[in-house]
Amino acid sequence: MFSVGATAGTFLHELLLPQGYASASDAPTGPPIARILRPEVRLQTSVGLFLSREHFGLAVALSPWILLRADEPTSLVCQDCDGPHVIANYGQTWGISLSIAPAIGTDFAR
Repeated sequence: MFSVGATAGTFLHELLLPQGYASASDAPTGPPIARILRPEVRLQTSVGLFLSREHFGLAVALSPWILLRADEPTSLVCQDCDGPHVIANYGQTWGISLSIAPAIGTDFAR
């Protein structure tokens, strides 16, 4: 598999924050994570393999992307943060994802 294309939309980014942002709550919480929504235009590619047997298949692909344009974030939420901390800027310009997709089926034409 190989593909190249452009995509536009609002993308979710999760940013692991330093412990200084953590809540002082007595309740157990995970590490502070900011969730950022940002409108973007990306150049995306995918390279991968599709492996198949009689009734089963598996697609595995690496999909790197490069940011072409980004607007200001439309939402920034940190539910586990505490205090007057402010995130003033966010600037991720590239990324990569791993996609694994199983498939199951049969050939009804037989």
